[in-house]
Amino acid sequence: MTMDPVIIAEYVGIVSFSFSGVAVGVRAKMDVFGLLFLGFVTALGGGVTRDIILNKTPMVFVETEYIVLALGAAIAAIALRPFDWNMPDIFLKMLDSVGTGAFAVTGVLIGSSSGLNWMGILLLGMITATGGGIVRDILASRIPRVLNTELNATGALVGGSATYLLLEVNEGTATIVGGFITALIVAIGHMGWFRVPRVEQVSSDSYYREAFSNMDTDEESLQKD
Repeated sequence: MTMDPVIIAEYVGIVSFSFSGVAVGVRAKMDVFGLLFLGFVTALGGGVTRDIILNKTPMVFVETEYIVLALGAAIAAIALRPFDWNMPDIFLKMLDSVGTGAFAVTGVLIGSSSGLNWMGILLLGMITATGGGIVRDILASRIPRVLNTELNATGALVGGSATYLLLEVNEGTATIVGGFITALIVAIGHMGWFRVPRVEQVSSDSYYREAFSNMDTDEESLQKD
């Protein structure tokens, strides 16, 4: 008996994001309830958003396994704390990369089966992959990483595109290849090997100083004339 690729990818994403949610909560000095809640919403936030967009009852309210996996992974992460085990930064980055890859794939697969056009399918994959992380970062009082030079959204779009193109070949192959590409791109961003360029803001003080300097120059030119 073979499992549905969507279910496998969902399970991988839930466990990965639940652990990452707890890790971020620990760094934000949350209590045990806060850690459980952050792990839970990080694991399921993207999927719930996806299902609402598709006008469907979120799977978390239908499949008990989703709640069990999210809470079980969060509890396991919390249980390691008394043993003075701090989640290494590289491990946290790996979990975020794997979770993003898994959810990007599920968004594309579900979007494709729901009859969306190709652009809607890719956007749904990106939303599914980044939704939980955005909620996690907002609750932890930090700017969502997806908006701050990370490659989560870019990776989800590129990996989701690979999944979409390979669906005609084989769904299992599309799932593995798309998830791997997404995770790889996200990991590259986490390691700082490549960043989305930023637009640097010119400070208001320097802007006005330059503007007034130009005005003074113009006035001196007029007086000479």
